[in-house]
Amino acid sequence: MVRRRRGGRAMTTAADPLARTIAAQRKAARPDASAWVSANAGSGKTRVLTDRVIRLMLEQDAPPNRILSITFTNAAAAEMSNRLFRRLGEWAALPDTALTAKLTELLGEAGAARQPLDLARRLFARALETPGGLKVQTIHAFAASVLGRFPLEAGLSPEFRQMDEREPEEMLERLKHTILAGRSTDREVDAALERLIDRMADGAFDDLLREALNARRPIEAAIARHGGVDGVVHEIRSRFGLRPDEDEAAVTAAGCAFGAWDELGLRRVLAGLRRDGGRKAAANADLIEAWLASDDDARQALLTDYRGVFLTQKGEPRKTLIPAAVTRADPGALAVMETELARIMELSDRCAAAACADRTADLLRLAGALLADYAAEKQRLALVDYDDLIRHTLGLLRSQAAWVHFKLDEGLDHILIDEAQDTSPDQWRIADLLSAEFFAGEGARTDVVRTVFAVGDEKQSIYSFQGADPEGFDRMRGHFRERALDARESFEDVTLDVSFRSAPEILTVVDRTFAGPAGAGLTAGGAASAHIARRAGAQGLVELWPLEAPGESEEQNRWDAPMDTERPDSPRRRLAVRVAERIAAMIRDRETIGQAGDTDRPLRAITPGDVLILVRRRDATVAEIARELKRLRVPVAGADRMVLTEQIAVMDLMALGDFLLLPEDDLTLATVLKSPLYGFDDSDLFELAHGREKHERLWHVMRRRADERPKWAEAAAELSDLLGRADQSTPFAFFAELLGAGGARRRLLARLGTDQLDPLDEFLNAALDDERRHPPSLQGFLHRLRAGQSAEIRRDMERGGGAVRIMTVHGAKGLEAPVVILPDTTRAPRAGKSPLIALPGPGGDEDIPVMRGRAAELPDRVAQQAKREQERGLAEYNRLLYVAMTRAEERLYVCGFYNSERALPDDASWYRAVEGALAEIGEAGGDGVLRHGSGALPLTGDDAGAGEAEILPAWATAPAPAEPAPPRPLAPSRQPGEEPDAEPAALSPLQRTGGAGRRRGVLVHHLLQVLPELPPERREDAGASILARRAADLEEAERTALLTEALGVIAAPEMAAAFAPGSRAEAAIAGVVGGHVVSGQVDRLAVTDDSVLIVDYKTNRPPPQEVAGVPLAYLRQMALYRAVMRRIHPDREVRCALVWTVEARLMALPAARLDHALASLDLSQAAT
Repeated sequence: MVRRRRGGRAMTTAADPLARTIAAQRKAARPDASAWVSANAGSGKTRVLTDRVIRLMLEQDAPPNRILSITFTNAAAAEMSNRLFRRLGEWAALPDTALTAKLTELLGEAGAARQPLDLARRLFARALETPGGLKVQTIHAFAASVLGRFPLEAGLSPEFRQMDEREPEEMLERLKHTILAGRSTDREVDAALERLIDRMADGAFDDLLREALNARRPIEAAIARHGGVDGVVHEIRSRFGLRPDEDEAAVTAAGCAFGAWDELGLRRVLAGLRRDGGRKAAANADLIEAWLASDDDARQALLTDYRGVFLTQKGEPRKTLIPAAVTRADPGALAVMETELARIMELSDRCAAAACADRTADLLRLAGALLADYAAEKQRLALVDYDDLIRHTLGLLRSQAAWVHFKLDEGLDHILIDEAQDTSPDQWRIADLLSAEFFAGEGARTDVVRTVFAVGDEKQSIYSFQGADPEGFDRMRGHFRERALDARESFEDVTLDVSFRSAPEILTVVDRTFAGPAGAGLTAGGAASAHIARRAGAQGLVELWPLEAPGESEEQNRWDAPMDTERPDSPRRRLAVRVAERIAAMIRDRETIGQAGDTDRPLRAITPGDVLILVRRRDATVAEIARELKRLRVPVAGADRMVLTEQIAVMDLMALGDFLLLPEDDLTLATVLKSPLYGFDDSDLFELAHGREKHERLWHVMRRRADERPKWAEAAAELSDLLGRADQSTPFAFFAELLGAGGARRRLLARLGTDQLDPLDEFLNAALDDERRHPPSLQGFLHRLRAGQSAEIRRDMERGGGAVRIMTVHGAKGLEAPVVILPDTTRAPRAGKSPLIALPGPGGDEDIPVMRGRAAELPDRVAQQAKREQERGLAEYNRLLYVAMTRAEERLYVCGFYNSERALPDDASWYRAVEGALAEIGEAGGDGVLRHGSGALPLTGDDAGAGEAEILPAWATAPAPAEPAPPRPLAPSRQPGEEPDAEPAALSPLQRTGGAGRRRGVLVHHLLQVLPELPPERREDAGASILARRAADLEEAERTALLTEALGVIAAPEMAAAFAPGSRAEAAIAGVVGGHVVSGQVDRLAVTDDSVLIVDYKTNRPPPQEVAGVPLAYLRQMALYRAVMRRIHPDREVRCALVWTVEARLMALPAARLDHALASLDLSQAAT
């Protein structure tokens, strides 16, 4: 059935969205008011940030070092800094008319008229020259800079070092193995470990410990707050209503003790069940009778069965406690059973609470010991992790805020926070403390308005796993508004709802999607999603494809099926094929994006770099889509992150390393031989391995039979060589040579493709980094690499590089693309899967992580918290969908698959949410695709030519010729062919040796460089001061002689031209003479409108009285200088002169003599 399209282009469009946005942006950028900005996706929040910083410096004269801009990522900080300096740098060079237009755009006509143009031009230099410059950094980078200035006040070593992302995991893994190996000195820790291992499966225990380490911040805080693990356990029991010593055994014993129930009432019920209950009630009667007849210890063993009389296996009350006949015969029997049901439910809850406290106590003892070792190890090595940066900075600001503020470039006047919705509670506390004096006390200065600015979007808060507080954005808005208004300061609450990114059709589907159930939890206030399209004329397209369902194909033989490839007919594989073919068709058929006449987004053909594929998790779907794109020869950049040890090329290199460490390992050698490094097939391996002697190793066989085949001989020879070199080289040197000169990189890429380039480079980086931290060892390197295999390598995917990008939605935050495809839309949110859950305090704060346990074992309080966490997880799941959909500029494709009927997407899934929106406004085609919009128009006329790919010239694909070795630059002071002793003789052979003559020349040169720039009356004192510092070991008379010599040269009348205003000392010149590069430094250079004067000082030489006595080396030197300057200034006369400093005499060199000296110079030797 074809659904009729209702609503058409229902996206809200303002009459003048640009004017509306400009007004809102100017309001948000007001430098004299604090502001809180809620910005929809694509609404220009980065522009508002940069506008505000510029206006603070321009209108409020705010020093750059008093402005702190906090961003969420380093990439965002770099982007904001680049934008700021690009705009300010542009202003510095603009003519008056253009600069006035820019100021009018920023401030409006009235505001621009008040600002001097010279002040706007000077902002660039001011931002560059201010010590410290503009502070645009992440919160962690800011914290590191603060702690770097106040390490002792923060309780850190002055030489502390920040750990990178891998180091904490590696250190914790190493310490964990120490405890698990039984090397702990604490018996309680050992006992706790045994109980946890007995209670859980191996995999579950590893997951639990990993989660505990991820939650180390709240665990450490709870242990510190309550004075140790015992204090935390007591607090947990108190929150459950238990006594400090009341464990599960004590609760069970109390619940089974005689007198805890209505004995007479239960016997009455028992009699009724025997008399009127019939056969179905007989089992319950037997259990009640056994319960009543047992002693306390026996009842504890019977408790689980007895509880089944009243509760289901899920722990829920049974609908029928006793048969109706019993109730009719004895109406009071039901009341007895209901009373006992309530007691059993309370007992079960208390038992569950006690069990939760018991297992949490064991976990806290184990995790507490591990974290204590971790803290001690960090302190020993003077290391801090990311959590430490925030914690120590927070403690520093709390204890010594005024002193820190004063020293932080004499305080901060303005704080700007980007992506405020992803700020954690502790990070908000830092911002609050930094701005504590902005609105109160002496900090509220009358000479300057101090402001706080935050911009964010609650709908894009998707980092709760990193501690982000989505409700904090709205909470802190109220907090800062109240503080500003109490201080009678202005506070602007601004909403930016005009999107400059997405086409109207996409925004319409977004609004319809989140108008339904998917909108739950999108914002703290529950406001519906509402967007206004700036690009009202753009032709967008949204498609919802039918789900790929499981087929009824014949089961593939598991023995023949590859381990890393989906079945050809699997739903996942079919979806990957469809996605790849659709992308290939877009490119092949030159489908279009953009808008005719739009200078920012002109109409053009789609390229691979325009396509962004977003998934929730990096799983087999990513690999299948990438494989299909490669099959169709569509460039694909791969995934945005990778686990290094899971890359096939890296696995081959690690296997080779394992073989070199243990050549007797037959399986490892077989793996290496079958890898692209050597290219053996199954027949090669079979012939080598089959028929060998018992216990004979494959490596021995290979060496013995190497001559039988060239391939075997080549592999055996190379492996033997590698075995000899592995112990003699560091891991980095070994693998770098293997991949380079050894040809391994070429072999791996030929078989595995160029997408293995990044993993190979990162492998070498890992080897080099390992050598910096540890003694070089192949075995140690491979062990540490495997131990840190959970560490991910991030890849810069901000720019596609002309290839399709495949990323997680989290990784794509802040990015955009013309075409976005969502293939991972059918999985429900994974809420409540963590083995830990936060147990809140009485006031709803001070969370303590506790072990969750099975659903039937959860105490009521934990079950309620689990339900709240599930609701929060669903809300973040929906916000993740919002982020994914709003990355699209022109086209959005939503699709998915399911593997079985049980895996059909439920109503909470992304697929159903978008389906609900398109069911109202979309059109269904014959292919089952729901569409809204039509996409851009075909290319015509000039646009068609603009999108065509240029044909590369032949040289672009030909190998580059060998780069010629450049000749060594020719120094005029040392001509080619000149012998080291070709210099003229020293002033006197009887003078002191040991370099004294050269030192004398250096001192005179320095005086002649510095003193001419000073007023005449200061030269003598300045020269004496220079010589006193640089030649303190010389006699006073010697220093006086040197100064007199230099001052005599400066005062000589013939030197006036050389020291005229505009002349330069120690001028570096370079040029090409006779096809050779000449590079030198002129002692004094004076350039006027019609001439150039080159002067060179000569010291410690017996000065000749005539030009004929000047050494040829000096003439050649000056001739080369003259030749270079004649090429630089062909319209000026170039004159050369020597200054004999001993006599303060200038000797002009005739042009003919210089020409002859240049002609005598043999430049053919310059290349050598």
